[in-house]
Amino acid sequence: MHLKLYALTEKGFVVLRDYEGPPIPKEEWMSLEYMDWKSGGDTNFAPIASALGEMECAGFWDHGKPDKDGIWTKNASICPTLVQWAKNVGANFGRVRIIKLNPNTYEETVHNLHLDDNNRLNPDGEGWVVRAWLELSDDPNSYMILREDKDDPSTESRKCSWATPESSQSIHLMR
Repeated sequence: MHLKLYALTEKGFVVLRDYEGPPIPKEEWMSLEYMDWKSGGDTNFAPIASALGEMECAGFWDHGKPDKDGIWTKNASICPTLVQWAKNVGANFGRVRIIKLNPNTYEETVHNLHLDDNNRLNPDGEGWVVRAWLELSDDPNSYMILREDKDDPSTESRKCSWATPESSQSIHLMR
């Protein structure tokens, strides 16, 4: 049994207050080395911390590790503000990365929905692995779709039916 945050009980996610730290210079995230690694949709990932500190995007379980104790990659030296944001959480972290997702239609998005399994090797009695998001762009037509059951539209929340402005943050319970 894993320890879980009470705030995530109702919907599996919570929207945090906007990021109030120093502005994150666009060149920090635009200058990173991106990997052409697909997780759903037209995505590219820039690993900032990975299981072995390498420029790769595989799950920690591929290396026999729970999604914790991330090791900084060479990208970390390019984005000190983002590294500090991750450190400021004050918890053990695993994957830290920028996800560059190109626009999708609603239908494409629903087709690419998937359940994450970030607690695969997480030992019993430890905290549940959650995923935190920090929006870096400001696209008024952008939103995040979350579902308790990927095949049941009645469980859908669109973070949370409003656009995801730059500096918005949320935390998501990953099953």
